[in-house]
Parts: sequence; C-alpha cells; structure tokens
Amino acid sequence: MMTYGKPAYSGISIPMLRWTHIVIPCLIILAANTAFAGEGKEEIPPAPVYELNLAVDVPVFFLAGFVAVGWFLGDELGEADCAPLCDRRDVNSFDRWSAGYYDEDWARVTDFTLIGIMGIGVVSLFIDEGFRAGLVDLFVVAESVLLANGFVVALNLLARRPRPYLYSSEAPLDVRNSGTASLSFGSGHVAATTSFTTAMFGVFHARHPDSPWPWVFLGVGTAASGVVAAGRIMSGRHFMSDVIIGGVAGICMGILVPAMHKKNVLIAPAILDSGAGLALTRSF
Repeated sequence: MMTYGKPAYSGISIPMLRWTHIVIPCLIILAANTAFAGEGKEEIPPAPVYELNLAVDVPVFFLAGFVAVGWFLGDELGEADCAPLCDRRDVNSFDRWSAGYYDEDWARVTDFTLIGIMGIGVVSLFIDEGFRAGLVDLFVVAESVLLANGFVVALNLLARRPRPYLYSSEAPLDVRNSGTASLSFGSGHVAATTSFTTAMFGVFHARHPDSPWPWVFLGVGTAASGVVAAGRIMSGRHFMSDVIIGGVAGICMGILVPAMHKKNVLIAPAILDSGAGLALTRSF
C-alpha cells in the first residue's frame, strides 16, 4: 500500500456558528417577505399554486423517499476498494486538486446552511399562503427535493466513488473505513438546496410576479447553494464534479416537478397497446 506525507489540504479552522448568525438573517428575510407578500393580495386569492393528483403523487413521493433513505444503508455495502488510503493519481485531473481535503467544521456549515434556507422557505410559504394552500405547494416542493435526492442516492450506490478525504490520512481511520466513505458521486446536500430553492422560487413568483420578494429569495437560496457546494468540497465530502451533478439534478427537478403540477396539466395512469405508463395532458 502506498502512503503519502502531507495531505493535499490541512483544514481551515472555522468557529462554530452561533445562534445569532442564523436567527438574525432569518428574521430579516421573513420581515422582507411579510412586507412584499402583502402586495397584490387582493388580486391573488390565497389558493395553492399547484394541484395534486394523489393517485400519482403519493406513490411517487414515497418511492422517492425510500430511494433517498437508501443512503443510510451505505455502511452495509462495505468500505471502498482503496480504503483506508487511496492514490491521488487515480483521481481525474478536473477533481484532483481537492483530493485529500477534510474539515468537519465545513461539514457543519453545510448542514446549518441547508437547514436554514429550508426553514426560511417553509415559514415564508405558510405566512404567505396560509396553512392549507401552503401545505399543497409544500408537498410539491418536497417531492422535487426527494426526487432530486433519490436520483443522487442512486448514483451514489451505483458509482461507489471514494470521497476526497480517502486520499489523505487527515480523516480518522474509522471514517475512512466506513461504507459511506465511498458515496461521493454526487452531492445530496447540493441537490436538496438547489431543488428546494428552484421549486420555492416558482411558488413565490407565480403568486407575486411583480414583487421583488421571489427574487430576494432566489438570491438568498442561490448564495446558500453556493455555500453548500463550496462547503461540501472543503469538508472533503465531495469533488467538484460531484457538486455539479448534484446541482444539475436539483435544478432540473426543481423545474420539472412543479411544471407537471400546474393547474392546466393533468398526469394520469394510462394503459396502451404497447404497455402501461403515465399520460401527460395540458389544457389551454
């Protein structure tokens, strides 16, 4: 087995996030939302933007959830083939620069950022639409996030790519020997952040097309997605290509799933001569 001296990345010390670092920005965004959401309320009734087809949405929601939860079975698949120390020369030139990175503080930053933007979005949605309408639209947003993460988890389990921290001795031995150390391709955190931001922007923009609030949320969500993407690389959890594929999957699902739930779109089971499937129709 080959050994390496100094790892490619020795870590950056980041102070633990204080509660004020999250609460104060949240209060600012929520205050802006409350002010902007009042514009045009008389013209737009408090009804959900999307419509659900429970015969399709409920099975899709739970199937996507089951696939996404499959990530937690990673340890049962066994450690990576090259564990506990992989050869940096095996990494493609596009990603090699981050091979060996490891930093737990950055991992915490990504967790807090993901939770923070989702908290801002969910609370803003219920303030704007009320509970019933907000619950319908939140279901569609959650379906987007679950499908994006289900897709990424499927890639994780199929590719079994070693994480960057396997390319140095910086991470603890038990971490490098774990099964989840080989679930690098792609990033579920980035997929979740981008799909949530994209889908939530669609809700806010549909209800308030002339208000700056949807664009404020999109800007904050995009910044949060950038922090998560950078943090997943700096923490040694993912390579650049991993976060790119996660971002693409998230944006695509954040656009596609809500588009199929617009009120003039109908999705229903169909039986054809060639087999069974789903029929997609749109009224004009």
